[in-house]
Amino acid sequence: MRNPLTGQDTAVVIAERGASWVDWFDRLSARGDHVVLLVQEPDEPAGAFARRVRERFGRDDLREWPPSAAVLVSGGRVDSAVIAARSALTRTIASAMSGVGRGEMLFADSGPDRYCMLALAAAVADQVQGSGVKVTPSAEPRSVLPSAA
Repeated sequence: MRNPLTGQDTAVVIAERGASWVDWFDRLSARGDHVVLLVQEPDEPAGAFARRVRERFGRDDLREWPPSAAVLVSGGRVDSAVIAARSALTRTIASAMSGVGRGEMLFADSGPDRYCMLALAAAVADQVQGSGVKVTPSAEPRSVLPSAA
């Protein structure tokens, strides 16, 4: 959703520890979005990271003007703590976007967790069906988002 204070759409890049997020940040910035970057700290447990994302979505700017795009960039892990944290943070994003009836959730896997991320994207797609929210699994920055050139 376009923020009337900045005149820009907001996009969020949510990057797990070890994720390759720079291309996503660059591409979203190049298309003119205000990009909020949330990166898991090296010693931050997955659950704490999910809580931090939820808290960030509760702040005024993202609560009042939910992002038009949100990318979850995985770090390649598939343990139960990471899977639970991903589920929690995707509910946060889906709720914000569904509330305004638009947005795109992109899931970028890191190879080892490809099937886990595909399953999560499928579950989210079922949850947001009919809400105006688009879900893109196995997203790549160069193929999904327009380039600056």
